[in-house]
Amino acid sequence: ILFESVPFLFQFFSPKGQMIKVGSTVTELSKQIREREITSKQLVEFFIARIDKYNPALNAVVATQYDKARKRAEEADTALQAGKLWGPLHGIPMTIKDSFEIEGLVTTSGHVPWKDHIPKKTAIAVQRAIDAGAIILGHTNVPEMTGHLLTFNKVYGKTCNPWNLERNPGGSSGGASAALAAYLTPLEIGSDIGGSIRVPASWTGVYGHKPTWNVVPLVGHIPGKPGAKASTDMAVAGPLALSPDDLEMALDILAGPEGAFSKCWQLNLASPPDCFQSLRGLRVRCWFDSDKWPVDKVVQDPLLRMQKKLQDAGAIVSEGPPLNYTMDDFVAVYCPLTFSLIGADIPFVGKMFLQGMVLFDTCLSLVGKLIGCKWSIFDRLQSPRNMILSHSGWLAANEKRVTIQQDIQDNFFGEQCDVLLMPACPLPAQLHTTQPIYKTPCKVNGKKGNLSETCLPWSSVAVALGNPSTSAPAGFTPPGSVCGTLPVNVQIVGPVGGDKSTIQFARLLAECLETPQPPPRPPGYD
Repeated sequence: ILFESVPFLFQFFSPKGQMIKVGSTVTELSKQIREREITSKQLVEFFIARIDKYNPALNAVVATQYDKARKRAEEADTALQAGKLWGPLHGIPMTIKDSFEIEGLVTTSGHVPWKDHIPKKTAIAVQRAIDAGAIILGHTNVPEMTGHLLTFNKVYGKTCNPWNLERNPGGSSGGASAALAAYLTPLEIGSDIGGSIRVPASWTGVYGHKPTWNVVPLVGHIPGKPGAKASTDMAVAGPLALSPDDLEMALDILAGPEGAFSKCWQLNLASPPDCFQSLRGLRVRCWFDSDKWPVDKVVQDPLLRMQKKLQDAGAIVSEGPPLNYTMDDFVAVYCPLTFSLIGADIPFVGKMFLQGMVLFDTCLSLVGKLIGCKWSIFDRLQSPRNMILSHSGWLAANEKRVTIQQDIQDNFFGEQCDVLLMPACPLPAQLHTTQPIYKTPCKVNGKKGNLSETCLPWSSVAVALGNPSTSAPAGFTPPGSVCGTLPVNVQIVGPVGGDKSTIQFARLLAECLETPQPPPRPPGYD
C-alpha cells in the first residue's frame, strides 16, 4: 500500500518540490503557475482527488467533465512553456453553479424536465472565466430553479454544509459555497436575486460578491429559459472566493457590457476613494436589527462584537437604516419587482388560479377592515399577488425603485456614509428540509417564523436598488449556541458602481478582525 501511494502523492509536488497547499487562494495559485512552481495538470488532479474524497458526504459537485479538464490543463502547461499566458486564471481549475449553461456539460438548474439538458453554448460569465484561462471541473448543486434558500432538488438531492452535515449550506449557490468551504474548488461563479450569493457565503464562512446590477451579464443563466439571450431584471451573477483579492480579480474578469452594448460603451468600475486606505475616519453605518424583521441573537452577537472592533480601529460608526427609510420601504420595492419576474413563466392555468386567490384575499381583507381586523391568506411578502403584477404595476414599482435609489446614492452614500453594514443573513445555517420556501419553518430568537419572510427582507435592500454587496466573514455563533459553532458573515453594501469599495472594506475588515486569508476552514477538510 505504501509503494502504491507514492505516485499518487508525488503528483501534488511541483518540479521544484513544493506541495500544493490546501486553502491556497486563486491569487496564490496563479502566481505559482506563472512562476512554474506548480503545473496546471497537478492542480487539476489535486482538486479532482479532493472532490473524490470529500464530495460523497457533501454532494456539492454534481456533474463533472474531468477528461476535458485534464486535456485543457495539458494545453495550459504547454502554452506556458511556449511563453503564452491565457489570462489571470491561466490553468486554474474551478467549478460553476448548475444554473449557468456550459457547452457540452449537463445543466439542470435542479429541474427534473431539464435533467438531460446539454447546452450548445456557454453562459457569458462562464465563457469570460474560460477566456481568462480557467479550467471548468464541473457543476455545483442548486435548489430547483434556484428558488430556495436551501440547496436540494429531485435531480441530485440535498447538499450538506461542511461545518455541520446536518445543516444546509444555503441557497441558491449552496453547492458553490460548500465546495469552496471544503476546498473542492478555489473559485466559483454564483447568482443572486434574494441573497443567493451572500447567504450561502455566510452559512459556510467564505467570501461572496453581489455586483452592481447589470455589471456582470446573466445571459446563459437558468432561469430564464435554456438558451435565452436576454438578461433579467434584479438578478446578478458574481463570484464566490476565499479572499477579497480573489473576488476583485474575478470581478474584473466577469464584468463588462454584453452583445451590441459592448460596441457602444465600456465599463470602468471606480477604484475605492482615498478614505478606504484605512478604517480610521471611515464612515460606517451598522443596521443589525429591525422590529418587524428581527435578527437572531446568535447572528447579532458576533456582528455587534465586530462593530465594537471597528470603532476601536477608528471608524466613525452610526446605527440604523439609511436616511429615514424603513425595511418596509425596501420590501415594498423588492417584492413587486422580484416576484413579478419569478411569476413571468407561470402557465396560464396557474395564473388564473393565482388571480382567484388574489380576488379572494382582497375580499377577505375588505371584510376584515370593516370589523377592525387584518385578514389575509398571504404572507407579509404578498408573493402570489406580486407574481401576477400588471405592467402598469411594475412601472409604478420601478419608479419607486429609481426614486429611492437616487435619494440614497446622492444623500446617503458620500454625504453621510461610506458603507452600510447589515447581516448577510439574519439566521445561521439551517437544518435540512424539503419543504417549499414559503412553508419552510425557522425560529428567530425562539419565536416561530418562515424562512423566506425572515431572510429575504435583509437581502432585498441591495437587490431592490441594484447596489453592490460583499458578504465577508465576521465571526462565529457564540459558544454554547443551540446551533453549535457556525460562521456568520456581514454584508457590506456600497453605492451603485462602488463594487471595489465594498471589496476593499472586506480587506480592511479582515485586518481588523485578524481573519486569516483564506478564512478558517471547517474541521476535517485538511
